[in-house]
Amino acid sequence: MFDKTTSSLRPLAVLTALILLLSVAFLPAVAAGQDSWYKQQAEPLLQEMRELMEDTNYIQVVASMPEAGAAVAAWRTAMDEQESTVHLYKMPTLEQTMAIADDGGLFGTIRGMGEAARRRMENMSFVLLLNYVTSLGTPGNSMAGMMLAGNAVSVNALVEAPEQFENTVVVSEYDAFLVLVAFRHEDAAVSVQTYVSSPLLLEKLREIK
Repeated sequence: MFDKTTSSLRPLAVLTALILLLSVAFLPAVAAGQDSWYKQQAEPLLQEMRELMEDTNYIQVVASMPEAGAAVAAWRTAMDEQESTVHLYKMPTLEQTMAIADDGGLFGTIRGMGEAARRRMENMSFVLLLNYVTSLGTPGNSMAGMMLAGNAVSVNALVEAPEQFENTVVVSEYDAFLVLVAFRHEDAAVSVQTYVSSPLLLEKLREIK
């Protein structure tokens, strides 16, 4: 009797072990698939950025400051000559951004805001981080030129949210700058926006716990 029971349980045990093994083996593929969705959605926006950078008449009109035109030219040359390294990060929350900026006074002010204002600030958290990083290493006219250049070649789109979506930043790292594609859930869709920033931003994203 005992032998028969043990014998009948063996196929079930083998099947269970096989299912567990396949589940574990499948996890990296699921993660890789999620990463590829962000990269695929980023590609047409990056292509549009390149087209704007290469349109000298457009840049002359919308990035008329000499510093802005020089910045766009440098980005375009680097993107033609360098292979970028691509990273994916979760988009920082407002509190994470404030912690990076180490601004305790502003922290307290934000916590005292009403729900609508807090929501608006949360939606702006990544832009706040970008502005903070830009202010650290780009003084005076250079900062204004960099911001004007970034705005000139920035593009955006709305896409449908996939399952298990998370607010995410795709970072293309070049030697002297970063090209960013930020994905943020907005109502029933996902807002996608491109930015350009300094390599210092990558250091700040790596600090987030």
